[in-house]
Amino acid sequence: SINERVNILDYINYNDRNPRFIALCKKCDSYGYSTKKVKILNEGWNNISFRIKDEFNNTIMKNISVFVDSKAPRVSRIKPGRNKITNGSGFSVRYTEENLENITLSFNPDITQQCTSGRNQECIFNIDLSAFDNQTIEYFFTLKDPLHNVSTRTTTVFVDTTSPNITVNLPQNGSESENSVQMNITLSERAKIEFMDTTDLNPRFKTLCNNCNNYGALKKKIRGFSNGIHNLIIKATDSAGNSETEEVTFLVSS
Repeated sequence: SINERVNILDYINYNDRNPRFIALCKKCDSYGYSTKKVKILNEGWNNISFRIKDEFNNTIMKNISVFVDSKAPRVSRIKPGRNKITNGSGFSVRYTEENLENITLSFNPDITQQCTSGRNQECIFNIDLSAFDNQTIEYFFTLKDPLHNVSTRTTTVFVDTTSPNITVNLPQNGSESENSVQMNITLSERAKIEFMDTTDLNPRFKTLCNNCNNYGALKKKIRGFSNGIHNLIIKATDSAGNSETEEVTFLVSS
């Protein structure tokens, strides 16, 4: 609104690709005051100057900044999935949002953290679920930008924060054997069993079995080792990601 009738009211948006003054009205004392008027602005910040000129070409300008966010956050994936098993690590949401403020993981209690704006971003939460061990919980994410709150579907998961117990029956710690070494390992639950020989030139974990509760307990298992001292780290990892290790050292002599 203007306190007198002016020859022209126009504006320029400096965030346009080719900024230029655009007329809103001529011989007027308001624009959009008595009748609603709409202009399409750019996404993000718009730095605008309004200009009026009277019949004597006297000019006054008024500057404003307007932030436009017409696109709500879009979620493409959440983890863990429905009815999956979790130990609290690896809760994640993949999303696209250029003006993200924060993301909240709601289960009991709520946890809010700052995450990165942009396209196909991923925000990861690692939470302590020990109080919910052996129970089911429901969770959902809420993504917030300056104008929108978008929540994902509520998902039910099973909580397992207990690591497998490993019993290494063979080889025995401090034992001596020939090159063919018998292995006998039992677990308290089904899991992936791996081992790594730290005396190797390039130590790395090698899989003995997947989704099993023993290796060599029901059927004899033999692994070949070279002469010398060997130090094995035996690891069991369950479906929730809980893991436990045991270490055994033995001597091989042909």
